[in-house]
Amino acid sequence: MVFVPMFFVNQATPQFDFGENWKSFSVSALTAERVELARADFRALLERVHLKGRTFLDIGFGQGLALCLAGECGAQCYACDINPKCVEALVSTARFFSDVDPFSIPLIVGSVLDDATLEKLRQIPPVKKAGGFDVVHSWGVLHHTGAMNDAIRRAASLVRQEGYLIIAIYNTHWTSPIWYLIKRAFVTMPAFIQRIFVALLLPLIFIAKAVVTRRNPLKKERGRRD
Repeated sequence: MVFVPMFFVNQATPQFDFGENWKSFSVSALTAERVELARADFRALLERVHLKGRTFLDIGFGQGLALCLAGECGAQCYACDINPKCVEALVSTARFFSDVDPFSIPLIVGSVLDDATLEKLRQIPPVKKAGGFDVVHSWGVLHHTGAMNDAIRRAASLVRQEGYLIIAIYNTHWTSPIWYLIKRAFVTMPAFIQRIFVALLLPLIFIAKAVVTRRNPLKKERGRRD
């Protein structure tokens, strides 16, 4: 059983189970080599941002790599994700970081679109005193909320004056409306129909990725969250 300081905010909107996805990836596919790739990418991204002693919030932390990488740089880390299963992924990822204790990272389970979630984050004592987080990080997450522009504004509202907002979102593609409809249908289906749906769509997804990216979908570097 995993014990991490968590605060829950109720959510009624159906969601794809990213927590299970990240837990599986962290346990089965994350390697020391991928962690090193992620470490190099993370340090290049935050080359001009001094993290030691600063507050760092990861919205939609997934497997927890960014939290661990920020933690080993000396940041005071906080986590927010809509799926509590990501806690298990974080604990598994932390096995590659001897200086990071995942159980010491406060976690709020809730959506960035929810007012109660944002209020809990703002009331964290050092964050409230400073007027926001020094760094708010959300990598490959906010476009999955169904209200991306609002999610970005809300994430930005958590950054203190002269702080940093670091995000990555999907680029718009001509297939985007199609995938939107597919995802919207998927999250409303019963679990057993979802499994059938995935089995039927998987070949199409691999073909589409191969055509769009011109690369083998089975060969990809997934060091971070993208």
